Amino acid sequence: MKLTISTSDRRFSISGTEEQLKALFCKLVSNIIFDKTVTISQQISVADTQSALAVKNQSFGVKGFLFVRCPKCGHEYGFCSKSPITEAICKECGEKFLLTSKMTPVEFTCECGHSFKYLTNISDSEFDIPCLDCGTPNAVIFHKADNQYKDVRRIHNA
Repeated sequence: MKLTISTSDRRFSISGTEEQLKALFCKLVSNIIFDKTVTISQQISVADTQSALAVKNQSFGVKGFLFVRCPKCGHEYGFCSKSPITEAICKECGEKFLLTSKMTPVEFTCECGHSFKYLTNISDSEFDIPCLDCGTPNAVIFHKADNQYKDVRRIHNA
């Protein structure tokens, strides 16, 4: 299998296993997205599979409305990130913690009528999330069929 990158006057191809090339591709895209400078003097070696495979497991960031729980102190809070981020800093204790691409979607409609969609790092079977507009706590429960959290009222009324 080959990975090929080309422009109108240049072409680069490298051979490897599908797994190696997928990891290398993710690393290259990650470098471009996060604006890491790649110089011509740097050599990319597919033989360095440990490095390439480690990239496969890296998080490339999450964005949008996030509702997170600090793993150190348990403080929960919501915020919006307009660009992809890979970590958050607890507003209570200052702990820096990783956010993964495996965050779970949350959807709920508050009794005030406003609907919200978040991503969360919380893995409890259910928890409360405050309405962004009125502050009312909304109980959400993990819905296995959809692999996301939904408000309790929606599940019980379905």
